[in-house]
Amino acid sequence: MLAALSSLIPRRRWAQVFPVTPATLLAWHRRLVAHKWNYSTRRGRPGRPPTATRTLRGANAAAVLAKINPIVRGWANYYRAAASSRTFAALDHDLWQLTYK
Repeated sequence: MLAALSSLIPRRRWAQVFPVTPATLLAWHRRLVAHKWNYSTRRGRPGRPPTATRTLRGANAAAVLAKINPIVRGWANYYRAAASSRTFAALDHDLWQLTYK
C-alpha cells in the first residue's frame, strides 16, 4: 500500500504524507528479522554439558564401569578408523578425571 501511494505522491511531499521514512521502515524490518531468527531459545546453557558419570561419584567400581562401558565402546568405535595414541590418551585422561576426581 505504501509503495502504491509513494508512486502517486511526489518525493518532496513524502515527509508530509507518510508518518515514517523508508529508512525507518527498513530499520524496523531489520530489527524484526534479527529478533525473530536469532535462535536464542535453542541455545543451551554455556559451559560443559552435564554428564551422567558425575552422578556416580562415590559409587562402587562395578556401577561406574557398567555406566561408562557403552560410552567407551562408542568412542572407540568412532575413532577406530583413525586410531591414534593421542586420541586414546585423551580418552583415558577424561575417563580418569570422571572416575577418580
